[in-house]
Amino acid sequence: MPTDPGFVLLEVPLLRLRALLAKTNGDDAGYRDFAERYRKKANELGYEGHVALAEAMM
Repeated sequence: MPTDPGFVLLEVPLLRLRALLAKTNGDDAGYRDFAERYRKKANELGYEGHVALAEAMM
């Protein structure tokens, strides 16, 4: 089913996956950027599970 850009149910896990992919590819700056964006978005939305995962990535 198509969704609009910025659909949070997809955006939050996508940020996490992009961070993990950047880390796997050795892109430390990209990893930190995506991990921080993931943490920030999870906090904004109150997604406790994602907040915990994001904090573990820091």
